[in-house]
Amino acid sequence: MLQLQQTQRYSVLAAAPPAVTVALMPDDPMLDEEARAAEAAGLVALRFLFDGRESPELSAASAAKLKRVELPVRAVFRGFMMSGERYGDLHAGMRELGVHMIVDPGQYERAHYFPDAYAAIEELSPRAAWVAVDDVATDAVFEGAVRSVKGWDGCTHVCLKDFVKSAKHKRPDLLKVVVDDDLAAKACQLVSARGAAFNRGVVFKEHVAARMYDVPLDLGGQTTGPNEWRLWFCNGKMVQCSPNSAAALLPRATKVPDAVIAWATEAARAIASPYATIDVSERSEGGWFCLEAGDGGVSGPALDQDVLKLWKDLRACFAAEDAPYR
Repeated sequence: MLQLQQTQRYSVLAAAPPAVTVALMPDDPMLDEEARAAEAAGLVALRFLFDGRESPELSAASAAKLKRVELPVRAVFRGFMMSGERYGDLHAGMRELGVHMIVDPGQYERAHYFPDAYAAIEELSPRAAWVAVDDVATDAVFEGAVRSVKGWDGCTHVCLKDFVKSAKHKRPDLLKVVVDDDLAAKACQLVSARGAAFNRGVVFKEHVAARMYDVPLDLGGQTTGPNEWRLWFCNGKMVQCSPNSAAALLPRATKVPDAVIAWATEAARAIASPYATIDVSERSEGGWFCLEAGDGGVSGPALDQDVLKLWKDLRACFAAEDAPYR
């Protein structure tokens, strides 16, 4: 496999926590429901502003809440995806305010960026190669990766994505690309399609056929979809296994086997972030494969997931020994 960045395995080391654990979220209406769920679960929800700013700023109401607790506090973050550099700025800025985010920048990157997580999830993952794009994407940048992919026995198609996301909404055709002499050009198209949201480099991931289920539509008729699940891990322990596709919600859909859960648990421990997710899917020919890992804080709730239960599980994991909130 072509691997241009070194990936290491780490151990989770639990530091002595501050006295109180809080939920931390951007002051954005899209997260109001989760803020209410965190409060209902027994956590104080702090909201902040960060867009267009070099450093985060707590909302007035949250600043008042923070004055009533003994600093520092530790925070379970829930927000939107951002670059590792931007997350580092958020982490440092919050620390200056007395809010210590549970996931540090290094842990965030190990879960968030596909190449950094790959060593941990490789056993159940498709073959993959990647290359960083530091400047302009040209066919020459991807020549080495394309040669590597062409050397994979039996591989006829790959999925193209950047180090975090695909371009499935703008260019769904790039989810299954023929391995031929146009592959480097298609990689350039992926960079263009992702635009300002492009993350660091391009991943060439072997296409694996997922088992497809017939899924009824709300207004009649039906479509087909894969059986995908999101597994949530806190301090190396799975706290939820959630259906993450319409097909997975069907009563007849196959549930994630215990052996896959056990594998994912070991993978999450190898990633060594206190809050991470791992997504898996059922294969068309039987068995399961890993789609990706992710940082728990920027992983959206799965389809129809009970966010109140999720926040109760997060509180049980991270705040079990907290001092009382005044």
